[in-house]
Amino acid sequence: SNNNSELYGLGSEIRYLDKYFGRIGYQAGTDIQGLSFGGGVQIMNNVGMDYAFNAMEYFGPRHRFALSIKF
Repeated sequence: SNNNSELYGLGSEIRYLDKYFGRIGYQAGTDIQGLSFGGGVQIMNNVGMDYAFNAMEYFGPRHRFALSIKF
């Protein structure tokens, strides 16, 4: 057990033609994070790219990029 407060997260994804993706999320119960959003695109059958933005109160905005390759 720990003495940390409860954290809650809610997120959603919408996809178009199984190729384009939009995402949004919110984390409650913390004073550091909050709203985040991003998107992705399936470039080829086995290759995709994703981007996410997360605004953090103390550390400034975070930008995340990902390249996924499926074998």
